[in-house]
Amino acid sequence: FLPRYVSGATTWLSILHAFELPLMFDVLLGGDVEHRDKDGYPCSVEFGNEGTEDKTKVYGALDFYPSSAVVSSYVMRSGSHFAEFQIGHGRPNIGVVRPMESLNAGTFRDGFFRDEFYFIRDPERYNFEPRLDELYSTFLAQRADDWGNGNVHACEYQACTGRLCWTDWNDEEGGIIGESSTHFVGMLLNLDEGTLTVYSNNRLLGVMKDGLSGSYCWYVR
Repeated sequence: FLPRYVSGATTWLSILHAFELPLMFDVLLGGDVEHRDKDGYPCSVEFGNEGTEDKTKVYGALDFYPSSAVVSSYVMRSGSHFAEFQIGHGRPNIGVVRPMESLNAGTFRDGFFRDEFYFIRDPERYNFEPRLDELYSTFLAQRADDWGNGNVHACEYQACTGRLCWTDWNDEEGGIIGESSTHFVGMLLNLDEGTLTVYSNNRLLGVMKDGLSGSYCWYVR
């Protein structure tokens, strides 16, 4: 959580560094996402490193099924919040989604979404996938008071294409084409102004979405 105002010799960058804490991806959804140890090795009894997962990083286990990782323990409800994501490989989507009490792998352990998990419909993959409508209904059934009255329930930036998409999990879905990014993606969620601003390698790309209100968590896909 960041102070609302900056003045004098204080800069936003100095404030961001002062409040710097690693994010923990504590909820993994889908069949192709995992934690590994600090050296990047899968954690298992076989490797002798079971229980040493580094939850500040996530990996595609098979690089096949689109899956999601959520920072559910850090809920943003007001003020400004900045996070920077380092891309090691692959083509991640990075964004914000509503906090949901029953959002865990156990809830979706059976059926189609055990392997593939989305918060936003991928128009190039499942433009007319009826099972996504069922998933959206599951999300909306968990609506909480701290979501507020806003209709932007999930919003993500596709680093490889520069496309930003959002949805209300009902009728409205939209997206704009921006600029692609590699290596580092920064996001500034300003809930006082209702904006999501994206940075690429410490360079401002711009305000990608406005109209955000209520509570959100960071996630990657």
